[in-house]
Amino acid sequence: MLSGLDEQCGHACVFSESVALISGTSGGAVGGMFVAQGYERGSLHASYEQLRDRADRSSEDALWRTLIYRDAFGWLRRLVTTRDDDRGLALERAWEDAMGARPWLSSFQEDARQGLRPGLIFTTARRDTGAPLLISTAGRPDDRAEFLATYAQRNIPVARGARLSAAFPAVTPLPNDDLGFAAQRLVDGGVADLFGVDAAVQWLAAALKDQSVVRRVLLLQIEAPQETGYSLIFSNRASEQRARNDLAIRNIELSLHGTVDFERVSIPLEDAPSIGWHLTRAQRDTIDSSWSRLESGPAVRRVLQFLSEPQG
Repeated sequence: MLSGLDEQCGHACVFSESVALISGTSGGAVGGMFVAQGYERGSLHASYEQLRDRADRSSEDALWRTLIYRDAFGWLRRLVTTRDDDRGLALERAWEDAMGARPWLSSFQEDARQGLRPGLIFTTARRDTGAPLLISTAGRPDDRAEFLATYAQRNIPVARGARLSAAFPAVTPLPNDDLGFAAQRLVDGGVADLFGVDAAVQWLAAALKDQSVVRRVLLLQIEAPQETGYSLIFSNRASEQRARNDLAIRNIELSLHGTVDFERVSIPLEDAPSIGWHLTRAQRDTIDSSWSRLESGPAVRRVLQFLSEPQG
């Protein structure tokens, strides 16, 4: 979606250079990681085909290999090696292979500080309380718990940050801290924030405190469709989070008192999401056809118009 918007912008406007923050949860965190990795010197340098291929690449083989050779027959494997990989580490390596690099949070932090790539916020959650824990390369938006502060500024690979946000139960084991900084286990960030909007809104609220610096803001939401195959409890929770996000965004708009040109654009995805570890050819074709319909729609046109308008 983001690479498609940049392609649509072309020379008429500036999209990738205008992105200050990408906030995502679970599969959205993985997609945000691939986009941020595609930046060089402040703009997307990887081709659109490369970005889409990296994000679409299947991680299912790595999961199945680890499930069989480590989980099912680990006792035999340990006779010849002491390396103790699990499905979470296998996912990380698959994503790093797709990126062709192993970037670290510290390097992305420095790049975000210098404006060379967008800041990232991945949301994971504590298993015992469900409270969010933010993995951020864009600073700490408020007083909520943040990964580096909780774990003594321990640097981790960006792929690990995305994996901690996408710790989907049964697919990967629940992460735990074996160094003793914090006792709690972490779970998929969707437990705390299904959409990644809450973290983005809190970050914006902090960034816009000095309204003399920023004059125009576009909050772009890429929205998954309403789920119909899940339980009523899940559906109600998603609706509650959407209402909460709408209220938080409205509060930001009111707090600006018209001093900042603030606009919100939502681009709804039309097709049911797929499991992020593997996309079939038919599912990839469905995503492409969905974008073909969206790219000429009113939401995309409004994004391009906003970026084309002269700065006030």
